[in-house]
Amino acid sequence: MKKKLILLAACALFLGGCTTEYKKSDIEQFVTEELQIRNYTVYVNTREIEGEDGYHDEVWTVLDQANNVKFHVINDYHWGMETLCNSLETDYDKAVLNQIKQELPKFDFLTVELSQNEAMVWSAKILGAYKDKEELFSCCKELELLKRAFADLGYPKLSILCQLEYHNPLRETIRTWEVDDADHLSYTDDEIKQDEILRRFVKTALDYRFDVIDSFTEEEIAESVAYYKNNVGICRTKREEREKLNANEIEYYDDIVSHYHNDVTYGTLYEILLREGFEPSGSAWHYQFTGQEGDVYEISYEFSDYPYDHDITGYYYLKNGEPVLMQYHYRNYFSLEEVREMTGLDLVTKGQQGGGS
Repeated sequence: MKKKLILLAACALFLGGCTTEYKKSDIEQFVTEELQIRNYTVYVNTREIEGEDGYHDEVWTVLDQANNVKFHVINDYHWGMETLCNSLETDYDKAVLNQIKQELPKFDFLTVELSQNEAMVWSAKILGAYKDKEELFSCCKELELLKRAFADLGYPKLSILCQLEYHNPLRETIRTWEVDDADHLSYTDDEIKQDEILRRFVKTALDYRFDVIDSFTEEEIAESVAYYKNNVGICRTKREEREKLNANEIEYYDDIVSHYHNDVTYGTLYEILLREGFEPSGSAWHYQFTGQEGDVYEISYEFSDYPYDHDITGYYYLKNGEPVLMQYHYRNYFSLEEVREMTGLDLVTKGQQGGGS
């Protein structure tokens, strides 16, 4: 099941905890009411395992006699909202997946990952990977086939976590940073929204200026940019000559976007430098350019070992050969203030027009 199924609500009492003691009859009620299983056996013997927060969870074993599926109901203890809570969850869907896995179609882009812990409780994930638009569409098509197979085997509501990973160039080649912005998490009983996944994929490609941008249509790019409203623009009116930043003073790029509302990635800065005549040398991965005051800047994803604090290192760039800790030292993005200091360009983003003032 995609969410924890709660039989009795856990309650909070000041800073203390209020938990529920579950008996065999409670487990039977859970199986009957929550899982809608009528023909089953709840075994008397239980096991304990260490749970996610270090608490010991109680595991009940149940047999779905009609389908011959052995699964578990877990009395899960966890810390939440300043109190100790417990609730019932189950691995039923994962146990069913294990039962029917040999009857599923063979896929090129999806894999089924199943495992059990020391108490034999099942975990499962459907994992897909794509590098471009065509492979993304193939992943979505195979997810539809998987859902259809579940239904044909008698389990149309089977809910298994599914993760589609975008294996982008940064993820594959740069050791200091893993970009998972276009990864998609859902469950197999969710609607597959291919257009939504594609829109996010386009946004990520624009954000980091991946070469895959060339495979998108103008309409796909325009739709993504319009949806996220994170265009980058430049105000060319000198600051000392304006009282405030007006929208009609901003020239927005059609296909250059910010990462958040007030920063840009290395690749985006590289693209802006190209379009604004700075003539950077190198590539979006590692480049040099001369700034507004004649200083030489060098930027690379490999610059990540600045001794920030004790055992903590940070991201940096080189200014005339000397390392400068980035404002977002825990990330490798440039703030709009840093870009202005280096280049003199007054960048702003849509929805954040005052940010360039």
